[in-house]
Amino acid sequence: QELNKKIQKIHVQTKRRREIFLSMTKSLSSFILLSLLAFTAFGFESEDGVIILTTANFDQALAEFDFALVEFYAPWCGHCQALAPEYSAAAQQLATSNPEIKLCKVDATVETDIADRIQLEGYPTLLFFTKGQEEPLEYAGGRTSDDIVRWVKKKSGPTSVEVSSPEKFSEILE
Repeated sequence: QELNKKIQKIHVQTKRRREIFLSMTKSLSSFILLSLLAFTAFGFESEDGVIILTTANFDQALAEFDFALVEFYAPWCGHCQALAPEYSAAAQQLATSNPEIKLCKVDATVETDIADRIQLEGYPTLLFFTKGQEEPLEYAGGRTSDDIVRWVKKKSGPTSVEVSSPEKFSEILE
């Protein structure tokens, strides 16, 4: 009977150690995942889910990303400041729902070489780049996160969609 008690005690201790180990493994996995998210897409630096592009990585990003909506902004611009939280929310949503679509930003007051190349005329300017296409599309959507997500999904989706019902047609029009 004494032996059975010792075996049970060892079994309980082993079970506790296993639970602690699993808990620590989950915590470590979460930490690693968060670290990777902080150093987003192929090692590009990000801020609030938006990839920061510079003269050093602009061409590389556009060559690697299938789709990229790029905001060219000036930190002092009121319209840019108003767009920032909506743009970040859209970037975070797309990171999980459509990771092939990247939302990026360029501080055009610092990255003047890029601004000159793009021939910016005002702030914010949003351009949609598609891998393999020479010219970007000018963003023509709204300024809320939902508008941004809807617009980039439409531009990055299939060129045609089968309409099988009036409901599907209404959904496409939205």
